[in-house]
Amino acid sequence: MNDARLIESHEIADWTWQRVMRAADDPADAMRLVTLATVTPEHRPSARMMVLRGAERGAARIWFHTHAADGKVADLSLNPAATVVAWDAESQVQVRLSGYAGVHRLDQVARMNFDQGSSLRARLAPVGDAGAQEPAAAEFEGRSAPDLLWPGASEELVHALTHKAWRRFAVIELSIGIIETIQSVRGGTRRFVLRASNDWQAAG
Repeated sequence: MNDARLIESHEIADWTWQRVMRAADDPADAMRLVTLATVTPEHRPSARMMVLRGAERGAARIWFHTHAADGKVADLSLNPAATVVAWDAESQVQVRLSGYAGVHRLDQVARMNFDQGSSLRARLAPVGDAGAQEPAAAEFEGRSAPDLLWPGASEELVHALTHKAWRRFAVIELSIGIIETIQSVRGGTRRFVLRASNDWQAAG
């Protein structure tokens, strides 16, 4: 145990949400790396590390980016129940966020996240409407890469690769119903249960 500041019950909801949102916004925050647990089609637990990409208290949601073909997407398609676990070493606090997840592909939510997350955003033409192919990408698919000495070929190649990434991109959005905030302090452990249905009022 360390000498972390004791988080009082009246502030636990605000502290928890502010801490989660700060982690989502700061790439250097160690708490941005969390564990996402799902249930497989074989009814077995499955957990993996994920990068927290966003959090919004007003909508009671957090979200992640992933590959559309990953196993967790298949898990959530059959059973949307999921739990995310995060650890704040400085405060000695474990946060568990539980709820039901939806997967966004080729829609406006996915589009917004894809555009924001693309390091090439400033240099690329915007991705087309959901499910649609831009002419350059459609022409490139199924044949070898263009001669990069040809004027415009590099732009065509980058656009095609970006379009391919877009087709494989997905956003996992977890709608949170219950938060458990557990702080390890001298003398024991303090546990609070916060529920969306109770406006995140703490129950110890």
